[in-house]
Amino acid sequence: MFASFSTLFATSAAIACIFTPVAHASPTSAGLSARDDYAPSPILPNAQSVWTIGEQGLVTWNKSLVPSTATTIPWIDLYESSPFGSAEWVVNLAQNADPQPGEVLVPVPDVAPGSYFTVGAWGQSSTHFEIVAA
Repeated sequence: MFASFSTLFATSAAIACIFTPVAHASPTSAGLSARDDYAPSPILPNAQSVWTIGEQGLVTWNKSLVPSTATTIPWIDLYESSPFGSAEWVVNLAQNADPQPGEVLVPVPDVAPGSYFTVGAWGQSSTHFEIVAA
């Protein structure tokens, strides 16, 4: 009897989940402006790139792939990874960058020089590149 009650309860719960209305909110209904975020795959920096501390670094992506509705790249960050593959966040390089030009200049931060840095652009990352002292 207990097994059949459990089965009946589980079935009822599953049906209730299917038919329960779900509220959906859009940015404009919450009083926020609508925007279309974009996650580009960085082309630069790449394995041949060398950034110098204190100067500007160039991050590029294929602008022909950017949808015309895309208005922002929420963040572009610097990561340092090890030869074994783990990556550690270092610093935010840019926020709410315009994806349409296909590039953005970012300040190269004061970090320990090395050759296992990557740039992450809202989930997509570059290949490893080097940062050197000024």
